[in-house]
Parts: sequence; C-alpha cells; structure tokens
Amino acid sequence: MKILENVSLAHFCTFGIGGDAKFLVNIKSKDDLIAALTFAKQQGLPTFVLGGGSNIVLPDEGINGVVLRMMNNNIVNTNQEIEIESGANWTKIMSYCKQNGIFGMETFSGLPGSMGGAIFGNAGCHGVETKDLLLKIEILDIKSGEFRWIDANDVEFDYRYSEFKRKPDWIIWSCTMKISKNSEDATADPKKLYEFRQERQPQGLTTGSFFKNPEGNAAGQLIDQCGLKGLKKGNVEVSTKHANFFMNLGGATARDVDELALEVQKVVEDKTGVCLEKEVLKIDQNGEFV
Repeated sequence: MKILENVSLAHFCTFGIGGDAKFLVNIKSKDDLIAALTFAKQQGLPTFVLGGGSNIVLPDEGINGVVLRMMNNNIVNTNQEIEIESGANWTKIMSYCKQNGIFGMETFSGLPGSMGGAIFGNAGCHGVETKDLLLKIEILDIKSGEFRWIDANDVEFDYRYSEFKRKPDWIIWSCTMKISKNSEDATADPKKLYEFRQERQPQGLTTGSFFKNPEGNAAGQLIDQCGLKGLKKGNVEVSTKHANFFMNLGGATARDVDELALEVQKVVEDKTGVCLEKEVLKIDQNGEFV
C-alpha cells in the first residue's frame, strides 16, 4: 500500500474542483483498506471514502485527512447474479455485461461514477433505481473491523438516499445484483441511451444532475422556466443545454458553486414556490457531509 501526500482532489472528481488531500491511498484490496484505516487511526485523522467522484463538491481547502480512493473493481458473474466491487465504474460494468451476455442493467448505461457511489446515493436512471437490482451488499464494519454481507432488503433506501449516508462506519466493498441471460430482459437500448445523453445532457466538468426532482416536477424545467440558463457565479454556470447541470468553465471553486446554488434556489422558490433540494453532496475539510 502506497500512501500519497498532498494530492490534488480536483483530478479525481467529475467537477474538477477541490484542494489537496493531506493523504490519499488507492484501495485495491481488503488488506489495503484495513491498512489505510489503521494508518488514519495512528495519525489521528478522519477518513473519506472517494469513489468515481461524481455527484460531489469537494472543498477548496482540501481534506485534512486520509482519502480512501476505492479502486477495487473486480466483476464476477455466477448464475443469475453478478458480483461487483464498489470501485468498478459503469463503463467497465456495462462492457462486462455486453461481453458476457448479461442483461437487465442497460438503464445505467453512461452513468458516471462507481458502483459504490450508486449504492450510497441510490442512483437512478429512467425510472430504475440501484436498489431495484440489489440483492446483497458487502461492507466493512469499521467498529468491528470485519467484512460482512447484508441483505439489500434490510437497508433503508429512498429517492437518491440510502442508509449508508447516516452510517459512516459502514464502507461499501462489493455487492451482488440480479441479472438475466435472456436478451428479452434488456431494460433499454444502450446505444439509444448514449445518444440521448449526448443530445440532452452537457458534456464536460459537471457533477451530473445538481438538484433532486421535486415531486411532480423536473428541477431542470423549473430552472429553465425561471430564465436561469447561462447564469454564472465565478467560473460556474447553469448549463445552457440542461438547466439542472452546473458546469465548471475552468478554475471554478466550491464557493462559486455554493453561490450559484443559492441564487438558483432563491429565484426558483420566489417564482414558483418550489424549494429545490440539492442532490449533489458537499464535503468539508474533515471529509464530512455538510
């Protein structure tokens, strides 16, 4: 296990924003994870688990702790299940499914980030959420120091939420998901989904959808109706292509993002009465959600 010092976090997130991590460890095995946690405890420092780096805003000041960058990405197919480690990104997952004749996960084609992050935030696409496919989740329970499996039905999930958000002592290591070997069980055409994303969603430095969709509404439509496309704060802009995407135009800061989000929330609430809730998670210097 190699411990890196003073590493820029902007390189490891889709938004391209973030200061330096005091320490960063690339986690590829269970032994790496245990050793990194032991190191953090010896140093008296907090830890922060980093997956694919989407859907988060990292602090300009960096993280004064040990960042655990999950790079465990093994995938194994057994019968009607597929076991996926938390560091595997969706490009690799979908490529594996295509090569091995696995169906049922096509809706997630083109999703940014990693498997662990998708579980953590119950990511969803086109009406299908991560929880809908989950069977079991393997976690490291930091308090006991042991890896164990938990049934997905025993974990609380909701719209863009999982119980893991309030269980910092649980680190997601892997999962099993239900799949099919029958092409008739495909949930979407990956090629069409790719074309849809290219046509409807902006490409570049972005977190993906910034606000949750309010019940009965689409956040992007509300922001667009309020004439906020192209609104800028510093070097962050409301996308002119899809209003629920914030774009880093280059050199943006977390402060720029905060200011833009507050302005958008204020205008939308004033004009429509709807209070937009952030989907993107903000991280502080201690690696905690704020």
